[in-house]
Amino acid sequence: MDLGIKGRKALVNGGSAGLGKGSAKALAAEGVELYISARGEERLLAAAEERFGAMALEQGTTYEQVVQQWIDDWRIPANKFGDIDEFGAICALFCSKQANYIIGQSLVVDGGVTNSTF
Repeated sequence: MDLGIKGRKALVNGGSAGLGKGSAKALAAEGVELYISARGEERLLAAAEERFGAMALEQGTTYEQVVQQWIDDWRIPANKFGDIDEFGAICALFCSKQANYIIGQSLVVDGGVTNSTF
């Protein structure tokens, strides 16, 4: 069936990941590329900054020391938290022509914390 949307790309919110993954596979034959992103990255970053700032005050330490302690506790191989620009770059990659054969997949962007193979 020709839906008149061949060659289109779409980025959907992570809150609809199940629907997005199913739709990505169904629409691939129509030439539609559908990508799923995590939701609220900026909101989560702001909440983390607020929380770490409060923890630093409680502990009588610096914000940077609290952040480093979390990085150490979570054993993040990248030795840092990702930022919104890095997340944006991943979204740009998935929406690029070079990624047009990646269909219905999820990519965990966590600095190497998750060890998995799909």
